[in-house]
Amino acid sequence: MKAKLFPAKAAASLVRRVGSAAGWERGYVPVLLPGGWLLAGRRKGAPEIALGFKIKPPKWAEPLAGFPREEHPLKDWVAWSFAATHEALRALRDSVPFLSPSLSGDKPSVGFGDRTGLATPGHARSLAGTKLFPVFAQQSIREMTRTQRSPDQVMDDAVFGVLQAGWIRGWGADADHLKLPEDVERSARAGFVLFTLDVGDHIGKDVAKLSDAALAEAASAVPGAGRWVREYLGRTFRFRDFEVTFGDRALRETIVKYGRAVLQAALLAERALKARGGAPCEIEMSVDETHEDTTEADHVFVARELRERGIRLAAIAPKFIGDFEKGVDYRGDVRAFGRSIARHAAIAKALGGHKLSIHSGSDKFSLYPAVGRATRGRFHLKTAGTSWLEALRAACRKDPALFREIADFARGRYAQDRASYFISGRVEDVPPPSELGDADLERVYLDGDAGRQILHVTYGSVFQSPLKPRLFALLVREEETHHACVARHLARHVSRL
Repeated sequence: MKAKLFPAKAAASLVRRVGSAAGWERGYVPVLLPGGWLLAGRRKGAPEIALGFKIKPPKWAEPLAGFPREEHPLKDWVAWSFAATHEALRALRDSVPFLSPSLSGDKPSVGFGDRTGLATPGHARSLAGTKLFPVFAQQSIREMTRTQRSPDQVMDDAVFGVLQAGWIRGWGADADHLKLPEDVERSARAGFVLFTLDVGDHIGKDVAKLSDAALAEAASAVPGAGRWVREYLGRTFRFRDFEVTFGDRALRETIVKYGRAVLQAALLAERALKARGGAPCEIEMSVDETHEDTTEADHVFVARELRERGIRLAAIAPKFIGDFEKGVDYRGDVRAFGRSIARHAAIAKALGGHKLSIHSGSDKFSLYPAVGRATRGRFHLKTAGTSWLEALRAACRKDPALFREIADFARGRYAQDRASYFISGRVEDVPPPSELGDADLERVYLDGDAGRQILHVTYGSVFQSPLKPRLFALLVREEETHHACVARHLARHVSRL
């Protein structure tokens, strides 16, 4: 089913007429489909959808015929308007292809984590003039827990945002950092098509500190270790500019670090494939949330062993050298990173063609040229918290008093909320909001590293506080400022890739 956008003049006229008839304060981008059209809007801030047709509803609209609706006879159309409920959005997603997530395949892709569920139009705008494939629905179970959302809600917000933006080019949905089989299944039922498997809990820690004897003992305790020693010990894998040899200690370190992780990833991947019921999906393995860098030998081992188990990887997220702290640029040797990612890219190309996934990838502006060069477009960049910061930037510009309350609250929660993150920002490095004028709030808290990290990791506490409804009401009321902030900041990311 082909979807097209209306010419600008016709679109503006239709939005005005539908908005007037349906009592909307805001209408968005109408999309022309065979036999009719679709349009998103808001009435009293709540999301609604309208569809129109000439004489009878087209086939794609039939699943909506039984939903509660208002009918509006227009001059040349019959229009239905109805609330954008989960059931209505699910019906539309099942019948209108551009509203359903798809696979990124070989395309370079960017994940746009949207903690508010309101940022998708800004994300779409950031991609103007690019060919990057967007993943608009991207959320980890940890984030869902902290934002009090479900996989269904994340998907619904993305679907409405796609229609709101008039995005008809295709988009993805990533169930991020999955650790448990039941979370894999919940995400599959909600319609996610990319499953990022987080096996960090199964990765061996501090292996470099083990004595040779302790390392040998730890390796022998890993299921399958005997076969791996027989297959890999002394073996050399050659790539264009380098080679990887599995010496005794290097192999045993890899087995201890990644042996159990591979087995867990295979289990979760099989659960995802089964939960999808034969429908296509993509699998990513995440090993980034650890203290030890992923070596070239580690990468070879993981990629080969998953392929041996019939798991075709779409991407691997290694733990790259250097520090990928939240909300700030890369901290490390940029040239050394460039050399390292080039080798990882060569391994990925040779062992299945999977992408390299860059987690905690937002705001790492110094690295993006190297990522683009080394991978030649076979990358997936994940962003999330940076869009939350841009929502707060909009709040800072439109309601400094509310922003001050949020910043004060975040300062009080930071010591507790930072516990699950690798970050270095300190509250004492940032003056309290009461000591800053309105003009300095944004500079200190949204442009300075420590201020950004304080706000970045306390989002869950804000979502569970009385501040949330006031913030969300502002973001809906001032959505143009919100989307402009998101688009400007994320465009800085994609332009460098």
